[in-house]
Amino acid sequence: MERIRVIFSVSDPSPANAIQNFLKSKASTLFNITIIASPTVSNFIGRTNELNNLIEYSESESINAAGHLEKLIRKNHPDIIIATVGGPNLTVNEIVMHIGHKLAVPVALLQIYPGDFNPSMNQLPDHIFCATDFGKKITSIKLGPSRAQTPAMHVIGNLLYEHFNQINFDGIRKKERSDRGILPTDNVILLALQPSEIYEDYRTSINLFTSAITKMPELSGLKLIISPHPNAIDDSFYLEIKKTLGKFLVEVDFSLVNRLHLIAMADVVVSAFSTCCLDAIEINKRLSDDVIRHGFVMSPKLLSEVDEYAGFSHLEFFGGDNIFQELSSVKQLLRRKYNPCFRLEIPEITKPSYKLSNRIVDIVQGLC
Repeated sequence: MERIRVIFSVSDPSPANAIQNFLKSKASTLFNITIIASPTVSNFIGRTNELNNLIEYSESESINAAGHLEKLIRKNHPDIIIATVGGPNLTVNEIVMHIGHKLAVPVALLQIYPGDFNPSMNQLPDHIFCATDFGKKITSIKLGPSRAQTPAMHVIGNLLYEHFNQINFDGIRKKERSDRGILPTDNVILLALQPSEIYEDYRTSINLFTSAITKMPELSGLKLIISPHPNAIDDSFYLEIKKTLGKFLVEVDFSLVNRLHLIAMADVVVSAFSTCCLDAIEINKRLSDDVIRHGFVMSPKLLSEVDEYAGFSHLEFFGGDNIFQELSSVKQLLRRKYNPCFRLEIPEITKPSYKLSNRIVDIVQGLC
């Protein structure tokens, strides 16, 4: 039987990791796969897979300059295009979706974050692969009843975490800390940055964290890893934070290290709204000791903006103990000795489904 020709598009590390998991599964051998990726994630995917069909495409190229990409897609004769989400800005995903619609190729969207889709260019897929029932519910709310055509939604589970039970995170944590000379008494904090130009109050929010660090002399053995977002256009904010907190920094070559390994070695993972905190939840569940704390640091204004984009209340969904909006509360996060119990629907975001890779194959085969 001829293999189904699938084009994946990806521009963000989390969906890239999810696609990585699929590529490692036996189910992926049923597809003839081409991946169209932004430069930042194409290096990552190409470094860890033997792929003949990996196309790099820069988001700096506008949709009007995407003629060569359209030719490449035509040449591949895809049966289906599966795009991912790279945030609220214009990415290769929206361009590939646009071309797919133009060529009358079925277009699906693979979600990682619940309810996530990008309204840029007003491009909607024909199908959405939701991680959970909650994600499907939020997606329906965001789409609203007024659209002429609503995508078909399929709940498949979160592909990002499908293989986590097979990973020895205890061993990874021990090795990473040992290799970097980190003592058991050291307090390792991972700050996961995102593109600072997307939201107006993003920098104000992250500065709550930097202010807390500089105003807490009682924090001993502090080791700080600042993880820049590969899609950030302007690195001035990243460089500013490095200068402010330089004496605490652990230097990392991010081109050589697995992001999940950095999370596994951390004691605290901090971000504004990055999926790194969700990754920390899942990794912490698989450690023999409950050692990784996490926190979303968002000013009230940023929280409102992110809620509007996401389509749900993060404060209600994640619980007030996990979102920090003021300097005093950020300090409480850094003083915590253990990760508080998760509330309500947190497992609903990350719970894996059965044989997710096979589930994708079943659905795609049914569509094609």
